[in-house]
Amino acid sequence: MSDSKALLYQAWARLHLLQGVYSLFDYALPTLETIEEERYETLSGNKRDDLVDDIIILRSDIKCLPVTLHQIDFDEATSNHDVGRLINAFDSLLGLFEESMRDLTGIEVDTKVPQDIECIDLFPKLVTLRNLRRGHGNKLSTDILPPVAPDNNTMPKGKTPASTLDKFRCYVTFPPPQMAISKCRSIVESFLKVVRDVFSNEVRQWNAESLLREVTKIEIDSIRDASEFSRASSSLFQLLIGCITCEAEHVARLHLSGFYTGQLEMLLGTGEHDWMPASFIHSPIPTSTERRFKHIMCSHLTSAEYCNQTIHGCFDKSTVWEDGTLKPAQYNLSTASIFWSTLDDILGGGQSQLKCSTSIMTRRLDQIGRKIVGLLLACSLFQLCGSPWLQHGFEREKIHILPNNSSLNLLEYWRPHISCDLSLDRDQRSLSEDVAALGVLILELEANLSAGWTDDDEDYETGTKSNRTRLSRILKQWRGDVTDFYYGIGSACFRFENLVEDFDHPKIEQSLKSLTILYKCIVNPLYQKLVSDFGFTERLFGGVSGLSVPSRQKKVPATPPLVLYDDLESREPDKKSEYAEELIATLENGFLRNIKLLRDNSTPVGLAERCKGINTPERVRIAVLDTGINTNDKMIRSATSRIKGRRSWVGSIEDTYGHGTHVTRLLLQMAPAAEIFIAKISDCKTVEPENMTRIAQAIDWAVEECKVDIISMSFGFQTKSKDIDDAIERAFRADKLMFAAASNEGGNKPRSRPGRNKKVICIHACDGKGNKGDMNPSPVRGYNFTTLGVAVKSTWNKQVVYKSGTSFATPVAAAFAADILEFANFRCELSEEDRKLLYKRDGMLEVLRVISRERDKYDYIQPGHLWDGNDDGRIIRAIQEAIADS
Repeated sequence: MSDSKALLYQAWARLHLLQGVYSLFDYALPTLETIEEERYETLSGNKRDDLVDDIIILRSDIKCLPVTLHQIDFDEATSNHDVGRLINAFDSLLGLFEESMRDLTGIEVDTKVPQDIECIDLFPKLVTLRNLRRGHGNKLSTDILPPVAPDNNTMPKGKTPASTLDKFRCYVTFPPPQMAISKCRSIVESFLKVVRDVFSNEVRQWNAESLLREVTKIEIDSIRDASEFSRASSSLFQLLIGCITCEAEHVARLHLSGFYTGQLEMLLGTGEHDWMPASFIHSPIPTSTERRFKHIMCSHLTSAEYCNQTIHGCFDKSTVWEDGTLKPAQYNLSTASIFWSTLDDILGGGQSQLKCSTSIMTRRLDQIGRKIVGLLLACSLFQLCGSPWLQHGFEREKIHILPNNSSLNLLEYWRPHISCDLSLDRDQRSLSEDVAALGVLILELEANLSAGWTDDDEDYETGTKSNRTRLSRILKQWRGDVTDFYYGIGSACFRFENLVEDFDHPKIEQSLKSLTILYKCIVNPLYQKLVSDFGFTERLFGGVSGLSVPSRQKKVPATPPLVLYDDLESREPDKKSEYAEELIATLENGFLRNIKLLRDNSTPVGLAERCKGINTPERVRIAVLDTGINTNDKMIRSATSRIKGRRSWVGSIEDTYGHGTHVTRLLLQMAPAAEIFIAKISDCKTVEPENMTRIAQAIDWAVEECKVDIISMSFGFQTKSKDIDDAIERAFRADKLMFAAASNEGGNKPRSRPGRNKKVICIHACDGKGNKGDMNPSPVRGYNFTTLGVAVKSTWNKQVVYKSGTSFATPVAAAFAADILEFANFRCELSEEDRKLLYKRDGMLEVLRVISRERDKYDYIQPGHLWDGNDDGRIIRAIQEAIADS
C-alpha cells in the first residue's frame, strides 16, 4: 500500500470510530446548571463568565460534529500534509473522549476489522464501546457490561439509563476528571478548525443565527398564535376521533394551506371513494342553528347531500358542531379517487405522473409554483408543530396534490394535502425529523430534483432511515444545484435542534423556542425570498398571520430605496472582453508579478536595522465596502489568508447578489501584495434610505478598527447624506485614500456620491485599450481618471460573466494605488514626510497623473505607461518628482 493510501486509511479509521461514539459525549455535555450544582470550584466575576462562555461554546461545537463529520470527503484532501493534519486532529479529539471513558477492562474487542488495529492501540476503550454499541459478534451483548451505577456526574437529573444507549452512556464522564472545560473547548475548536481548513469548500458555516438577533413584538405575537393554533388543531383531531360511531377506519386528508385564514380544510372518509369535504374553525360559542357533528361523521357515507358540498363546522375544547351551511366543494370528487398524486409523482420521483397528467399537469409546477408550494408547506409545519396531523411524516411521497383547476389564485391552485389516520394508536414523531424532511422538500422543489433514499441515509445510532441524515447528504451533493440562499435554508433545517438549544430571548418562553426558530430561520426567509423574486406574490399573502411584510402591517416608505449598484453584465465574450483579458494578462506577466516579488526578493531586515527601528514595511491594507463575498468562490477561497477582516451590517458576510464578490476578485487579482478587509453594507442592488448610515459606520470601521490605507467604494447615489460626508471627512483627516465609482448613467446624470466628494478619488471606466465606456458621466474640469472596467471577466454561480461599469474600474484603480505604495515602500528612498504624503489624496493624485495618458478627454490609468520592467530608476525618480510637486 502506498504512503498516501496508508494515511487515508488511518484517517478513515479514525473518522469511522468518531462517528460511532460522539453521540455518547453529546449526551454527557456539561450544562450551565452544573455551575449552580457546584460541579466546579467556587467562581466569581470574570472567571465565572469565562466558564459560562466555555460551556456554551463547547456544547455548540460538539453538537456541530454530526454535520461536520458527515461532510468530510477524503477525496478532497489534496496532500499528505493535509491528511496528516487531519489524523493529528482526530487523535486529539479521540484522545479527549478516551480520557472521558471509565474502565472497560474485561470486555473483549473484535480485532477482525482491519481498520481498527491502530485505533485499538490508541483508543481501546472507545473501540470497545463502539463495537459494543454496534453488536459485533456474539460476545458483544450489553449483558456483559460491568455493573456501574450512574452518579450525578454522568446522568442528568431525573433520568435513568433505560435504553441500551443509556447503559453505554453510564461509562462516560465528560469532561474528563481534572481537565478544565476551557481545555476541552480548545481541543474541539482545534479539531473543527483543521477540518474546515482542509475541506474549505466542503464544510460550510451557517448564518441562521444572524436572523435571530432581533425578534419583533409582531413576530412574537404571531409565534404565540401559531402555538395556540397547534393546540386547537390537536383538540380538533381528538374530537373527530370521538365523533366516529362505526367500525370503519377513518382517514382525513388535511389541506396544507398555510392556515392563514385560521381554518382547517380537509376531506374526511374511510377509503378512496367516499370523501366528505369539511372545513372547521375554532369558535368557543356555538349558534342555535348548529348541530353536533357526531351525528353526521359516519352517516355521510350513505347521504348524497354531502357528495359535492363542503360542511362548515366549528369546535371548542370538548365538542365539534356543524354550522348548518353547505357550500360548493373546492374539490371535484368524481375524479379525486383517480387523480390523487403526490409531490413525488409531479416532480418526477414517482411512477404515476403519466397516469395523472390529464388533471394534475393542467398547469405545470413551474418555478414560482414550486416556491409557493414550498412556502405553504413551511407555513403549515409552523402552524401544526407538535400536532398529530403530521403523524405519517413530511416527506414529498407523503404530500398529496389535488389542484383546483378552476382557481386563478396561485395559493389555491396546487392544494397540497397530507393523510392522517383518525386513530389514537400512533407513534410520536420527532419535530427535528419533520423539520429535516421540510428541508429536503424545499431543496427538492428548488432544484426540481428527487433526493430519493440511499443506504447512506441510515442513522448511525438507530439503524433506520433518517431525514436528517438524508438532508446532510443532499446538502453536500447538491451544492451546485441550489443557490446559497436555499442552501442556507436547508442548513437551518439540519441544525434545527442546535439552533433551538442555543437560542435565548428574554421575551420568548422555553415552549416557544422551536416555533421561533421555524419562523425566523425558515418560514419568513422563504416568504421574503418569494416576494423579492416575484413581487406580485406579496398581495397573495395579505392575510397571512405573522409574515413580516403582510399588507396590513407594511409601512409605505417615505422615499423609495436608493440604487447603489447598476452595473452591466454579459454572458457572451466579445471584442471588448478580449481587450480586457489581453490587458490583464500583460499586467500579470509583468507589472503585477514584479509587485508580488518585491517583498519576497527584499533583503531581510537584520539585527542592526531592527535596533535602529527599521522594520519590513507593513502590507498595504484595502477595505472594500460592498455586498460581501462568496466564501466558496475559487479565487477568494485560495486567497483566504489575505482577507484579514470581515464585518457585515446586514446578515451574514455571504454575498447573495454577486457585486461584492466580483469587486473583491479584482482587488485580489490587481493588488497581489495587499491585505483585504470586507465590509458588507448591502445584500442587493438597493438600500433603504434609513440604512444609509451603514456606509458611514463601515467607513469608520475601516479607519478605526482595521487601520486600512485605502477604501474602495464601488457604489453611487445622488442623495446627500451628512453621516456619510462626516465619515469621509474623518477618513480624510486620518490620511486614508478613498476611491469611488463615478456613475453608470452616462450623460444623463452627474457624478454620483461619494465619488463627487472632493476628498474622494472618482473613477470612470474604459476598456482594455483605454477607450471610454459609454456609461461614464461627462468629464469635468480637473482630473477624470479612467481605468479598466468594461467587459471584465469574472464568475458567479459557476458561470463565466463579463462585468462592465465604473463599479469595476474602482477596485482596479484602488489596487493600482496599493501597488504604487508597495513599490515605493521597497524601492523608493523617501523621507518620512514624503512617504506620508504618498498615502494622502494629493500625493497619490500626482502619481496617478504620472501613470495616466489623456484619451477621449479622460485620464487613462495604466501602469504600463510608466513601468516597462527594465528601468526601476526612472520610475523611482518619477514618483519622487510627483510627490515633490504635490
